[in-house]
Amino acid sequence: MFIYKWKEYEVIFDSKEQYDLVTMHGGKKPGRRKIWIDDSRPKPYALLSCFGKNIKIHHIIAGYPIKPFMTDHFNGNSLDNRAENLRTVTRSINSYNKPSRTDHRWITKQKNGRYIATARIGLGTFNDIEDAKKAVEAFLNKQGVKIYKGFYE
Repeated sequence: MFIYKWKEYEVIFDSKEQYDLVTMHGGKKPGRRKIWIDDSRPKPYALLSCFGKNIKIHHIIAGYPIKPFMTDHFNGNSLDNRAENLRTVTRSINSYNKPSRTDHRWITKQKNGRYIATARIGLGTFNDIEDAKKAVEAFLNKQGVKIYKGFYE
């Protein structure tokens, strides 16, 4: 693993060789193209300036998926560009990463203290949050979506 530091951010690569390949993008010598972070959005992304355009680094590593596909950071860290953390998914699957307004994705606490589990469809109402989590996980597994450790944190 290789970590490139820019201001307070750390961009993670599989290796120094992968970093060199990314910074050579467009035929330059390794390190000639500088990586910078666009932190104007809620999640910061690592970018590379190339041919007058800013390219997201995870697109270079993942091989520029064509529409309707996109590159997803599996663990939710937009600066972790290791190959094991990148996957090609549809917009629908990528939206599973969006956190809910509560601490747990797709689980809402009602005024009566019960929990509702939803994932675009109603999965049920539960007295215990652990039961609600199990329902969401079972639904996602059935859809073929891998759940990473720390999914609810």
